[in-house]
Amino acid sequence: MAARPAPGRLRSSPTRPRLSELEKAERAAVAEALRTADGNRVRAAAQLGIGRATLYRKLKRYGLG
Repeated sequence: MAARPAPGRLRSSPTRPRLSELEKAERAAVAEALRTADGNRVRAAAQLGIGRATLYRKLKRYGLG
């Protein structure tokens, strides 16, 4: 038999943390840069003045890519 979680025990669910106003603005800027770059991440990163690896981290953080 497969092990079951104990009664009353909460299962972790993949939820996104609440974003501050600054993070919301950053998320919007990243999304807009991707849109204007037609999804090209290298161009979007250049538009934002950040490195590609930094853009990838932000995409993951904000659930954009």
